[in-house]
Amino acid sequence: MAAPLAIVALRSHRAGENGQIEALAKALSQHLGAPLETLTPRWRLPQANLLSLAHQVSSRGAAPLALPSAKCHLVISAALRNEALARALARQSPQGITIFLGRTWAPPDAFSLTVTTPQYRRPTHPKVLENPLTLHGLNEAAVDAAREVEDALSLGEAGEALGVLIGGPSGPYTLGPKSARRLLTEAQALAGDRALWVTTSPRTPAAVAARLTAHPWRPQDRFLPWGSGPNPYRAILARAGALMVTGDSIAMVSEALGTGKAVRVFDLGDMAQRGSGRPRDRSVQSLAYSALFHLGPQRLSRDLRCVFAGLRDQPQFAFSPTPIPPEAWGQGRPAAPQLEATLARITALLRP
Repeated sequence: MAAPLAIVALRSHRAGENGQIEALAKALSQHLGAPLETLTPRWRLPQANLLSLAHQVSSRGAAPLALPSAKCHLVISAALRNEALARALARQSPQGITIFLGRTWAPPDAFSLTVTTPQYRRPTHPKVLENPLTLHGLNEAAVDAAREVEDALSLGEAGEALGVLIGGPSGPYTLGPKSARRLLTEAQALAGDRALWVTTSPRTPAAVAARLTAHPWRPQDRFLPWGSGPNPYRAILARAGALMVTGDSIAMVSEALGTGKAVRVFDLGDMAQRGSGRPRDRSVQSLAYSALFHLGPQRLSRDLRCVFAGLRDQPQFAFSPTPIPPEAWGQGRPAAPQLEATLARITALLRP
């Protein structure tokens, strides 16, 4: 017999978006008591570009993906190449509902609900929910589970170290040698005598990873680059006493703030304010994006500063190298207010 409702998580090609899709899908499954099915599309080409988009988001890509048996399907997804695919899957359902995360190219009415953040500067619309930060599933249980990898990572005492989470280039912002040197200086100033637990991401440029590898770390420090063993990201979130995050990823900033701990965002260049004078890297890609940002249509770019502007009144948030008060180390409880607000909105959407 078909279930009344099934939750379908349609995965993206980006890890940050998958974290959001998974957090919302799991929370909805538990909240509504509905089965959860995860689908991973096989895109025809590994990289999106203007010549291949028509193939990657073709509705024909929905054919190999089978929906679970149910009277109603709630499809959750993100990313441009999944837009038409999510809508095609919803059309296969007796009653299809589409929840799309982030930015969409189709108009708001194309989805049941779009869940977005201020960086995309979306106009107000009845089918758009704008949260101040992205979704994440950090709660007490998730933090406790993350602590279980401690032995494999050889981290020190919980609540004392500064966790440093490093992303990569994003839009007009470049992470290069100048930023790497400044990041290390600011991290050491924030930590003082405390240990540094540092990790990178798949987006971290090889030159920056090499610069970090060559750094003369102190005996109490841990440099755990992405891909060198078990992923330390969640364990650092769970066990560090405070966190420093590069400002290129709103998803990483959201999860760091979700721990309730003191968070310092590393400014990759004019994130805090224009003309800061901080040494920054530039690339052809970042310069091209800057031109697009200033000269192109607003929907083709995003402005991370819109998110940071909404965080300035939060006591746990500041840009580095703003010192972390001694009493703030190791303090904070996990919370996911954006997830709760989104659950409430979707629950209301499902009411007859």
